[in-house]
Amino acid sequence: MFNNHMVNYSNYTQVQLLVNYPVTSTTSTAPAKFILFGEHAVVYGYPSIACPLLQLKSTAKITPHCSPQNNHSRIIAPDINLVSSLDKSNRKHKLVKVINTILNSLNITTTFKDSIHVVSDIPLSSGLGSSASISTAVIKALNNHLNLNLTTEQINKFVYETEVIQHGSPSGVDNTVIAYEKPILYQKDYPTEALSPPVPLLFIVANSGTPSSTFNSINKFTKNYKNNKRVYDTAMQNITEIVREGKNAFNSGDYKLLGQLMNQNHEILDALGVTTQLTNILVKTSLESGALGAKISGAGYGGNIVAITEKEHYQEVSSALAKISSHTIITQIS
Repeated sequence: MFNNHMVNYSNYTQVQLLVNYPVTSTTSTAPAKFILFGEHAVVYGYPSIACPLLQLKSTAKITPHCSPQNNHSRIIAPDINLVSSLDKSNRKHKLVKVINTILNSLNITTTFKDSIHVVSDIPLSSGLGSSASISTAVIKALNNHLNLNLTTEQINKFVYETEVIQHGSPSGVDNTVIAYEKPILYQKDYPTEALSPPVPLLFIVANSGTPSSTFNSINKFTKNYKNNKRVYDTAMQNITEIVREGKNAFNSGDYKLLGQLMNQNHEILDALGVTTQLTNILVKTSLESGALGAKISGAGYGGNIVAITEKEHYQEVSSALAKISSHTIITQIS
């Protein structure tokens, strides 16, 4: 998994470590994301389209100790009131477990003795990829701090390992769009396609304020799927067609068609019970204020909606959503 230019600190002697180990802090960031089409279906191997949300980010800062032999490696995450060592006795905490998984995957568990400070302005349990973003920021920081020369795809694969810990059976779309920081068409076991609109596309992401655990949402959806397989299979096939059309609309910058497809995708998810009264109100408010399309985005059962709007209407849509949304973000994809 490592290339020929990577530095494997586990092979260093103590004297070599003292000479070669970094003495300055390293900071890296990773964005949030939103799903434009295909959430839930993507878990079952169907395609989806996702975009990075650059206005929100996670930041990881690695601060070295005076010596790599110092046995005080720790994780500091003030957003969740966590200050913990990374030794075995503290691995029950999910974030500690995630960090240790990263260190183990990078083969630096025994040599890494620094502090990792993590902060994020991405709302937790909102469908915006907070867990994948944090893991990506940490791995990028380690990559830069230790001169590991990881490729983006290697970082992506390491983040996926942490997503398994967080969510059980993730689709892989979150870690991929966040690692690459580009709009993508993603389908498990198929090559990921980068998407690029010829004109800037304006989206508004609005948070319902209702937490939405990806793990719980996937489990709930899976249970309903097993009980209504024929209905859900038909829905998945319809969503797949929407994603295929959405790819062409995205790459051609067709605002109106994107809006129509978003509305269709939302109607399907609403029929499957993924929406809530508040997310439906946010969608309705978007459309009544001038948006061309709007839909729930992410795991559903709360979380966020995303709306697409032309430039002349985005202020009206944003203002209307801000009155009932806990957090509204305008983002431009180009």
